[in-house]
Amino acid sequence: MAWKCSCGNYNDDRAENCLRCGAAKPVSDFSFDLESQLKSTAGDLFDLFGHSSADSDDCSAPEFLQQSEEADEVEQMFRNAMDIIDENPEEAFKMLTEAAATGHAHAEDELGECYFYGKGTEADYSKAAYWYEKAALQNVSTAQYNLGYCYRYGEGVEKNFDIAAEWFRKAVENGNISARLELGDCYYYGYGVPQDYAKAKEHYQYGAENDNAACQTKLADCYYYGRGTATDFEQACKWYQEGADNGNAYAQYSLGFCYEKGQGVSQSWTKAVEYYRQGAENGNTSAQCSMGDCYYYGYGVPQDYAKAKEHYQYGAENDNAACQTKLADCYYYGRGTATDFEQACKWYQEGADNGNAYAQYSLGFCYEKGQGVSQSWTKAVEYYRQGAENGNTSAQCSMGDCYYYGNGVACDYNEACAWYKTAADGGHLGAQTKMGDCYYYGRGVAQNYGEACFWYKKAADENNAYAQYSLGFCYEKGNGVPQNFQTAFALYKKSAENGNSSGECAMGDCYYEGRGVAKNLTTAFTWFKKAAENDNARAMSKLGDCYYYGNGTLQNYSTACEWYQKAADRDYAYAQYSLGYCYEKGEGVVQNHNKALELYRSAVENGSVSAMAKIGDCYYYGRSVAKSYEKAVEWYRKGADRGNAYAQYSLGYCYEQGQGVPSNRYRAIEWYKRAAAQGNDSAKDALKKMGESW
Repeated sequence: MAWKCSCGNYNDDRAENCLRCGAAKPVSDFSFDLESQLKSTAGDLFDLFGHSSADSDDCSAPEFLQQSEEADEVEQMFRNAMDIIDENPEEAFKMLTEAAATGHAHAEDELGECYFYGKGTEADYSKAAYWYEKAALQNVSTAQYNLGYCYRYGEGVEKNFDIAAEWFRKAVENGNISARLELGDCYYYGYGVPQDYAKAKEHYQYGAENDNAACQTKLADCYYYGRGTATDFEQACKWYQEGADNGNAYAQYSLGFCYEKGQGVSQSWTKAVEYYRQGAENGNTSAQCSMGDCYYYGYGVPQDYAKAKEHYQYGAENDNAACQTKLADCYYYGRGTATDFEQACKWYQEGADNGNAYAQYSLGFCYEKGQGVSQSWTKAVEYYRQGAENGNTSAQCSMGDCYYYGNGVACDYNEACAWYKTAADGGHLGAQTKMGDCYYYGRGVAQNYGEACFWYKKAADENNAYAQYSLGFCYEKGNGVPQNFQTAFALYKKSAENGNSSGECAMGDCYYEGRGVAKNLTTAFTWFKKAAENDNARAMSKLGDCYYYGNGTLQNYSTACEWYQKAADRDYAYAQYSLGYCYEKGEGVVQNHNKALELYRSAVENGSVSAMAKIGDCYYYGRSVAKSYEKAVEWYRKGADRGNAYAQYSLGYCYEQGQGVPSNRYRAIEWYKRAAAQGNDSAKDALKKMGESW
């Protein structure tokens, strides 16, 4: 029988103390019946577990010869077992069990292998560790290595890096090359020993020079990342090449990467593909992912989305998070397969669960848009947050958006600005423009046009179209920078050429008003039309103006109303006001005061001050509402207080006539002057009649 100590070690039943930690044997405890195993193969051999030193010292010559003959028989049994281990593992297992029971060190090690890999018996890591330790204590280097491995990964014993490192050290001292790799790893990662890249490199170097492919690859990593030595891409490539030639799949992948980037070797997509392919065929999932990328983008091979998907699929099914994410992209964008948002979300989920930050961001986006999953801002925020905390700048920017607009979380400009700043510092152009917006409007930070321009310029210099438009707007208005219409025009032009519809509309404005460029209504019309066709609501409204006034095109009220309607449907306030005016006057549409009032109210809800004055008119003249000077004054005052010249004139008129308010000449003059100062001709005429100047 054998008993198991609390430290995890298995001990001979006759041992009163644990051979590893010295703890006393429990009163009754065992892990497996070795005696019954031996009886089933070669009779009752349990007494052969070993002899006392006294027996050995005092044995007679005949006894010594008998023991020598027995040892020869055991050695032959071991050799016979090893000869048939592949063809007849069950019989080999029985023979190794017998040989190990006599204390044959290498048989103990091989019996451990049988239990570890399930050769000739059921796999049992605990029994494997037991036999490895017996052989290790007899200084068998492979057993010492194997036992260290068990402790490093917690196979059959409780994981313990300290003990693992010690066994690897013993194996190294006994010349085991594989243990060089493991002990190197212990120093590289600080497992059971203080982290020491230089010592790690020493062990890798020794193994590499003795043709160990894994050590060659790890040594290459030391040179590539400058761990334990100066960074040296050429030396890295030399050792990656050695490892690759020895069939190491990771070395093949890494060498392919060096050829892709031109690090330590001349850049070559052809060579990159060659080594990526080798690594992929040898099962390296990172190489599979890189081969997928080569086919996806046409690097070193003809572009082929279907083949890219095949490589991503292989890596994805072997739990490579990057491959899972790229496979999801194939389904999302319909590359190499039909578009399938549900399959995309399935693989984004796999990648997200494996910690891929881009997958977490992408899954959040799917929840935001309701693509492949039920729309949920709560879930969107959950995955955006995961991706953001894992360093994905797009996820950080999206977290900023969620806080900025109050989607899935309470609106919080301070929190929004903090996320935008993190993403902006990480180089995310969209976040840099959002930082510009925060400073421009004073959201989450004190308003500062200069800082706004700083962030807009950062993104504009990287060709971000929205940033180019925004910086152009600052130059047009002189906010944060000296006013300069020519610079504004140049930035609007870049933005427009990069497809930004606001930039296109701004180009129309420049030509319409002659700002920064010679006035040209025809060219203005062309730009407004381009922006309108790109779904820009303001451009639709401006195009309506062109048709209404006949600027840059033939006057056409009906077409003007069509464009006003398109912009109004997108809640653009000026278009709602303009379309309301057309319904009031019956221009381009059948006159309809009810419709006009409805549109004026919608325009007010969207911030139109001009529409406030027109609602005042509706009450003043009794159009679609009961006539009420008091209500008219109420609406005129709303518009007048917000600076609308017509509302100011109308309010002045009410004070002059005493309609809805007591007659008051001084208040009438006050409001007329405000309107006249803004160029309102009716107010100027009223002041002239009253003998007042403006």
